[in-house]
Amino acid sequence: MKEFRKLIALVAITAVAAFFTGCGDDEGDNNNNNNNAGPQFAPGTQGGFVGNTYTVTLANGQTGTLTFPTANSYSFTPAGGAAETGTINNLNLQGEDWVGTIAPNGAADTVRAGELRAHFTGKNANSFAGSITYQGANGPVTIPFTATANTGGTTAGGTTAGGTTAGGTTAGGTGSIIGKTLQLSYQPSGGEKFQFINDSTASYEGGAETATYTYNSTTGQLNITRPGGQTYQMVIPPGTSAGAITVVYTNGGQSENDPATFTLQ
Repeated sequence: MKEFRKLIALVAITAVAAFFTGCGDDEGDNNNNNNNAGPQFAPGTQGGFVGNTYTVTLANGQTGTLTFPTANSYSFTPAGGAAETGTINNLNLQGEDWVGTIAPNGAADTVRAGELRAHFTGKNANSFAGSITYQGANGPVTIPFTATANTGGTTAGGTTAGGTTAGGTTAGGTGSIIGKTLQLSYQPSGGEKFQFINDSTASYEGGAETATYTYNSTTGQLNITRPGGQTYQMVIPPGTSAGAITVVYTNGGQSENDPATFTLQ
């Protein structure tokens, strides 16, 4: 009888051990199956994110275009409206989301100060799809987007949003600023002058320095870099020769938004 009982006990222990071993294997499999291999749709690099042109559909049914002329600036143009510009900082990838902090140049712009989150839900060889959440006048707003890959801007010193520079314009745009002089007059005082020599270089203050620039004649985005690393970002609406603008000036990593008026002749 003792031997029989021992046999029963051994069988029971073996069965329990097998049960827990099986559970352990399942748990290991589940862990492997749930392992997050990273984003499937979102661009994997900051350059990949800002290098796209995003077409969005607003709540009123109108469309708009969002581009990133540099890694730290954006330009949003509602259909039939003027370009709204500002800075974007702290860009980081969170799963399928690219997240950054927006600081608009205009107090009444469509996109207000705060978080911008681009959530990617699909992609193919040349485009992406998803939604963008931003701070609107009455709180967070979520709108759908489609994005064309590698047709927008890159980091400072790269191509401008909407295409590469050609003859002082961008592919798809018209007009040129070659041969023209840009006079900036800051508020309340001060000013600077740039003369655009060819499609990529400009004379600063009558020849004191030679700067480089890119200009997008579709969005009006103008980016200028002086030899010392100082950069200027502004929007000069295509076809205009004078007006009020905001110049985003960066020197040594410090940026400031300077109200100004301009003439371009």
